[in-house]
Amino acid sequence: MPVPPSGKVDVGVDPPLRQTDFRTNFAGTAFREAVRQLADYQPTAGLFRNRMKQGNGQQEGDPAKAAEAIIHIARIDNPPLRLPLGRIAIQTISTKLDSVQADLNRWREVAENAILP
Repeated sequence: MPVPPSGKVDVGVDPPLRQTDFRTNFAGTAFREAVRQLADYQPTAGLFRNRMKQGNGQQEGDPAKAAEAIIHIARIDNPPLRLPLGRIAIQTISTKLDSVQADLNRWREVAENAILP
């Protein structure tokens, strides 16, 4: 990655879900649900809400190891643009990339034909 004139490089870090109040509390005491929940959203938002509650307190992340990884990346000459930490972050990004690639493959001809001759 080229270093900008400022000499500073930004790296996006996708932290793992970790067993601290910073993240655990999201699905714990700080987690608030709407009084009225729409059935149409149960297969999507409802499923996500239930997964968050079920995983509360079982997160895989280790804050000390995450800090070590971030410090390591801060000290190298060619850091990544994005640093997913943990299996869940890697799997989430991989699933998204697979979905985007499938869309590109499926709709490539339509997209390529949408240009001036």
